[in-house]
Amino acid sequence: MQQKADLWITGAFSTSPTGGIEALAGLISVHLHLQKMAGRANFRAATLSDIHPLRLILSQDHHKGTQPHPCAISQMSEAFKRKVKGTIMEIDRHLPELTESFKPVASEARPGA
Repeated sequence: MQQKADLWITGAFSTSPTGGIEALAGLISVHLHLQKMAGRANFRAATLSDIHPLRLILSQDHHKGTQPHPCAISQMSEAFKRKVKGTIMEIDRHLPELTESFKPVASEARPGA
């Protein structure tokens, strides 16, 4: 589908190489776009409030002093953690990579500031 869009944008022939047409059209490939969106979704969890239900499911470092859920990552054994795959595990693994701190209700975000 993306190749058809590239051909339509550039007016190239259908036998033209797909990578070159994508570069000329200024479009990134689908797998890179999905990877970018997944990375942003992981870091979006950092902006959640301290009492958000998602934080109760994450590991001990991300609870911020609240009681963890009985099915939380911090309650799992190491062997079970290695078997489990999914979005929550990705968020828990990539949140320590975030170096910038976020405040869900920042003083700059209030009206009039």
